[in-house]
Amino acid sequence: MQTLTKGIKPTILKVGKGSTYHLNRGVFLFIEGESAQLLDFCHGQFYGLDTIGTLMVSLVLENSSEEAVEYISQTYDATEEQVKSDLAQLLQNLEQKKLIIAQGKQSNSFLQWFQDQKKKAAKLLNTILLWFLTRVSSLIHRLLDNEQTPSRRTVELLLTHLPHPSVSQLIFRE
Repeated sequence: MQTLTKGIKPTILKVGKGSTYHLNRGVFLFIEGESAQLLDFCHGQFYGLDTIGTLMVSLVLENSSEEAVEYISQTYDATEEQVKSDLAQLLQNLEQKKLIIAQGKQSNSFLQWFQDQKKKAAKLLNTILLWFLTRVSSLIHRLLDNEQTPSRRTVELLLTHLPHPSVSQLIFRE
């Protein structure tokens, strides 16, 4: 585990006007050297980015996808088509994991939160309903069962007052 020392300061990205993406609520980008970690505190997930992934994400968040493609293709002597393809795949993967959001989809964050809360409420309701139905089923079974099963205490009392029978004399009911 790395420890923090004096003099190491986290990199703070400034979202530019041309930026088409931003980090989702509860997601933080921690850049350390040439690599980065995306920390999703809402879902308890953490993801690492290599050097190129870090550069792609930071350029997209600070500038735009087009500027990121242009810079990376010139710097690494790669075709723009290949960089566009790789960047699109990375951004799609990050969007699917709900780490970043496209600018046009900002209004959906409340809707997503609402849907998440609705799913949690439905899960809780199902758990409560299952518990309730189990209890009702058990009660109905006991009420409809004509053959009463003696309690453990009754069986212990009967066995202590009987002469010691051999195992062959005991009859057990299933």
